[in-house]
Formats: sequence, C-alpha cells, structure tokens
Amino acid sequence: MLADHRAASKRSGTEVPATLPVTRKMLLDTHGMPGFEPDTSGKYSFIASWRLEAPGMFMNHSCDPNMIETAYDSCNGESIATRLIRKGEEITCNYNLEHYDDSLLPYDSDSDDSSSDDESEDETCECGSKNCWGPMTGFKTLSNEVKEELLPISSECVQAWHGADKGESLPIKVEQKVFPPRPDAPNGYEDSPRMVFPGPSAALADIEIKKGDTGKFALYASKDVAAGKKIYEFWEMDWPFGGTSPINMVAPTKIRKGDLPEGTIVCVDPFTCSAAKDRSGHFKFAGFDLLTEHCCEPNVTYNVSEGDDWQKAYAAKAIKAGDKLTVDLNSILWDRSNSPNAENCFCSSTKCVGHVKGFKQLSYEEKMVRAHMTWKCVPVKKCVGEALSPNIRVNWRANSDLGGDCPLSSSSSESSSSDEE
Repeated sequence: MLADHRAASKRSGTEVPATLPVTRKMLLDTHGMPGFEPDTSGKYSFIASWRLEAPGMFMNHSCDPNMIETAYDSCNGESIATRLIRKGEEITCNYNLEHYDDSLLPYDSDSDDSSSDDESEDETCECGSKNCWGPMTGFKTLSNEVKEELLPISSECVQAWHGADKGESLPIKVEQKVFPPRPDAPNGYEDSPRMVFPGPSAALADIEIKKGDTGKFALYASKDVAAGKKIYEFWEMDWPFGGTSPINMVAPTKIRKGDLPEGTIVCVDPFTCSAAKDRSGHFKFAGFDLLTEHCCEPNVTYNVSEGDDWQKAYAAKAIKAGDKLTVDLNSILWDRSNSPNAENCFCSSTKCVGHVKGFKQLSYEEKMVRAHMTWKCVPVKKCVGEALSPNIRVNWRANSDLGGDCPLSSSSSESSSSDEE
C-alpha cells in the first residue's frame, strides 16, 4: 500500500497506484534488497537472500548518488545525504554498493509473472554522471580499480562475497525464500485489505510480539524499563483504505527476535484495537503499536505530537522484562461507547473502572486521575493532561461541562516534543 497516493498523483500529474503486487517479478524489477543470515553449519560465510523492503526497493541507481547508507542489511543504519538535496529531487543510491552479482538474483522461468525479456534488459547505467562506471549489474562486474575505491563503503554482503571470491573466506550460499502464500485470515476478515508492516526491529524497540494467555498477539517488554523512560518509537499515519476498514497486517522478513515470522498475519480493527484518533476524529494507523492491550492501570503512555509521523511510548511505571505492555483506551479515545465489547473491562486492575467506553464516560474523579498521569519524571503540576491524546484534549475542552471543569488550557494541553528518555 502506498500512502497518500492520491495527493502524489495530483502533485506529479501522473497516476500513482494505491497498491503494488508483491511477486517474484516485482522483486526483480525493483532490485530486491540483499540480506544475509549466519550459517549455523559452519560451511558458509552466510546465507544470502533478497528482500522486498521499502523505500530502498523503489530507489533508482546513480554512480554519483545523493544518498548512502551507513549500514546495509541492518536496522541500525541511517541514510545520509552525500550532498545538498533540493526539495522535490529524486533520491538515488549506488546499486553496485549493495549488490554483488545480479546474475545470482532469483529467477523462476516457470512463474506466470516472469518473462524472458527480464534477463535481456540493458543493464548499462545512464545516470549521466562524469563518474559513471557503465554497468550496474553488481560489484563483481566492476573494474579492479573501481572495486578498490568502493569496497570500504560497500555493503557487508558485497564485502563478504568479494572475500569469498578471492578465497579469503568461506563461500556464500544463495537460498532465496519464496514469498509465503497468502495466509488465511480469521473468519470475518477474509476480504480485508492486506498490508506488510515492519516489526519492532524497524524502531530498534526492545519488545517482542507474541501470543499471550488470551491467544491474541500482544507486545511484551524484552528488558527492564524504569518509570518515565522511553520504551520505543513507532511510525503513525492516517488509517488507510478509507479510514475505518479492518486490515490484515502481514509480517515481512524476520530481522530480530521480537519480530514475527515472515508471512504471519495479524488482524487489526480500528474499533477494537488500541487505535488512537487525531484532533479531527480520524483513526491513526500505528503498526505494531496497535497490539498493545487495554488496562485501566497501564504501564505505557504516550507523548503524542500531532504533525510528527514518529511517536514515542513511555513507561507509565516500572516495567520488567517479560511484562505485557498495556495502554488505557479510556485515556486515548473520547467516546468508545459504540465499539464492540466496550461495556465491560476485564483487566482485573485495582483501579478498573469496569468499562472501556472512553474518556467521556468516566466520572470526574476518574478523568482527573488520567489527566495527572505523566510520562515525564517531573512534578505533576507542570504537565496536567500531557498523557491524554489530542482527541481527548480537544473534546474535553469543548465539553468542559461534563463532570466538572476541564483543567486544560490551549497553551498547556499540547504535548512537548522533547526527546527526553
């Protein structure tokens, strides 16, 4: 799914598709990103494969690119500009720094979506740079002089493959995994749109996704976190496919322990999961963060800053490794009275209010408890309402006659965008 494709179509004057088919041919046409896994048998340096990873798979080549990665095939890397990049300028990379030998890319002649024309396409670079080296078929095909220049900044895959070819290390094994078949969705979700979503490794989050006692996928801490400290960050966007449709989230290639196995499907419904709303009442899609479960005495709270795609989750109290991560939906949504199962709460907390109907349906005393929750290690009086979502803050000010005066002012109700940890 390509977010904001309608706006992109309008700006560019060309039709930008809402979705792209995930096929083997697409991996070839979009130069799948190289990845590797260690070989436990000790016979090989590593096992190589190619992955569909956005945005890298959509990036075009240049021998004089304006972007370079600090670490390839790793969630620890950053994309760094090699020079000043103007607004609207295309971002380019150097394929030869990432790919060793494109002739080793997986190709299935029996596949319905493959074509013999793919293998005969001209692989000569036309970037126009004065430093253009010609072929873009991988590091192996470059001259020895160019190899010597590029090797120090090439990917770990390229460096290891180059060493294997020179006999300086064990050989490489190519073991391309075929994309998993479309998984069966639970009853009621068969026709829901599918989205590939990154797991906790995309945010370097020390958390795991696994099934709990209820049989549902949930988030669990993989290390101790002190109260007030940041647990993880997550990417947030407007809820896709119309704004209220359930989505079958499909896990991509597993990178870290906390990620789900590739192809695992998790169904999320904005009316039942921990989906927040913005000030205008539109649901927000937050990937793995949607799997946090409700509790009236949660161990997770947020520092929500509207207009920022990256949000932060903080420990509302001390968290131990292995603890399930929970949020208070009554501190996130103004009115959930029409949502399924909102009538009852089974969190078993000593502070349980007995329902998950939303902030509007709480007593004034219960509202004030949530208004004074904070993710910062500072006196409460400095941050009243800080842990409440923008959806609640704007509605509480507009409905201050419900159960007492609203303590929020326009100046004090917006969360800080501090990176404090």
